Amino acid sequence: DVEQHWGAQVQIAVMTPERVESAGNFTPLPAWSTIKVPLAVAALRNDPSLSTVALSAIAVSDNEAAERLWESLGGAEAAAEAVEKALRESGDTTTRVNPQVTRPGFTAFGQTVWPLEAQVGFAQYLSSAPGVAEAEVRSAMEQIAPTQAYGIGQLPGSHFKGGWGPEPTGPYLVRQFGFVDGQALAIATIAADGTYEGGQWVLNDAVEKLGAYIDMNGTVE
Repeated sequence: DVEQHWGAQVQIAVMTPERVESAGNFTPLPAWSTIKVPLAVAALRNDPSLSTVALSAIAVSDNEAAERLWESLGGAEAAAEAVEKALRESGDTTTRVNPQVTRPGFTAFGQTVWPLEAQVGFAQYLSSAPGVAEAEVRSAMEQIAPTQAYGIGQLPGSHFKGGWGPEPTGPYLVRQFGFVDGQALAIATIAADGTYEGGQWVLNDAVEKLGAYIDMNGTVE
């Protein structure tokens, strides 16, 4: 319905009691700023004093703060390995965090290919994972700036993070993942007009429609 109404490319993934279910007509590639969530987990485990930096990286998607987290882990391959370790604990055995800048002007880690299905698994894990670092990251995901609280951010009690950026051909990929009352979900789009603003409208509509199918007590109807 969302694809047809907006003429957009859309993908949605949700966690059911049995497995991850997904639907849509494209595969989003770069994680963009959504990767800041496992990055923050890894960095806070390594250095708990970075809590304010992690909050900035997640709540307002501050790239400079995220770079500080990355460098605190040693940067490049060392940082990528630390973030991958956090991902592996959620059962993600395939995602490889990008260690080097591959597109000038953009972060190395932001160009990581992180499928929505893997994001849903990480969100489900993070929703109840023990540990101080995990708790701080969950708290930060509740404090997303109002200008970024579209899509999943419309749902009361949501913990989420968005990411967005231009494809090599120009149109903006806009994506989010998170959880609400233990229900994990991830959504992504490239709007028909290729704009960031257009992507926000599409994600708003997708989440509104998902509300008819998702029981926010943790099950998909």
